[in-house]
Amino acid sequence: MVTALCHSLQDNLVLTQRASLDVLIFCCPLSNLPVLYTDACMLLEAALQCLLRRDMSLNRRLYSWLLGMDQSKQSSVSSLESTETPTYFENHSKQLLVESLQHMLDTQTEKMPRLHYTSIIEELFPLRILVSLLDKSEVGPVVIESVLLQVFRLLEAAVNRIKSTFQQPHDNEKKNSLIGEVCKTANLLLGVFEPGYIWKFLSKILFSNYPGCKEKQGGSSLSESCRF
Repeated sequence: MVTALCHSLQDNLVLTQRASLDVLIFCCPLSNLPVLYTDACMLLEAALQCLLRRDMSLNRRLYSWLLGMDQSKQSSVSSLESTETPTYFENHSKQLLVESLQHMLDTQTEKMPRLHYTSIIEELFPLRILVSLLDKSEVGPVVIESVLLQVFRLLEAAVNRIKSTFQQPHDNEKKNSLIGEVCKTANLLLGVFEPGYIWKFLSKILFSNYPGCKEKQGGSSLSESCRF
């Protein structure tokens, strides 16, 4: 059932995707999952790809599932809630979303060395999903720092794949063109942050790798942090 629902969430027809998201909202609430946690991650990964359609009806259903309420009610409710009170998203959706995004980014990073160069830009689709999530203030900004390290790893893998494909001097024009496309895709995401945000994030990673620091940032090594 889970596999079938994942396929229907990625169907070419918007109507099929809408119906599939409705099934998630009514039959698979994140506050009371009727499936295994790993299966819920699979469903969320598939559902997130609906954002690539840029269809408001799909986006509304996805956020209703993640936030556990009708979007029309959310603004009035959120204004009355205390900022110290955990929201539905924080209690039931945040960790699932973080793990789903991390898995999606890691999967694409692992695929990069095997991809044909013509598929590289297309396979950076998780970055476009993150751009869409950042448009939703209750969702994207809450999880972005938890997946930013995986974003850098994916971008590095894409650039390395291009460089390994075009090693001859006469390939420089094609290589630079593709790297430019990767930079454009990266800028769609990184361009939404304040100028100092990325540097602050990288500084946190660097300091976390010093001896005696108890908090490690996503398993990043010092050499990896310096490359970024």
